[in-house]
Amino acid sequence: MRIFNKKKNDIIKSENIYIGRDSVCMADDVTAPNMSSFILTDNLEIFKNNICKCLPYIAADEIFIWNGSKGFFEQRSKNPNDICVHKNKDSTPLFSITINMQHHNVLDFQIKDNWYEIIKEYPYLFLVLEKHF
Repeated sequence: MRIFNKKKNDIIKSENIYIGRDSVCMADDVTAPNMSSFILTDNLEIFKNNICKCLPYIAADEIFIWNGSKGFFEQRSKNPNDICVHKNKDSTPLFSITINMQHHNVLDFQIKDNWYEIIKEYPYLFLVLEKHF
């Protein structure tokens, strides 16, 4: 979501979503240390594409299911963007993505109806590898 100054056509505020995730395997994970962020939008297709960009590239032609849930953050310095998102053990999944990791083809994407409101209020997500086939 972006808030614009209509007179100057400038962005006043952007809401960032901060994501942490478990690796599949450190050797496969060229994007370690697994922290990412993007600007929140209420467009579900853009949100799905942004999540997929946060997943590791894996050379095997395997199907993976990733669950996304609320995380919690640790502030690492005075810089507001210098945070680390960890897994919240008490959180239920907010969305689930079934994906062919080699081709980054999304085979299935399920998300709660109120996903935008939840993430807007709580902009820290953690992606967990649920299982692979």
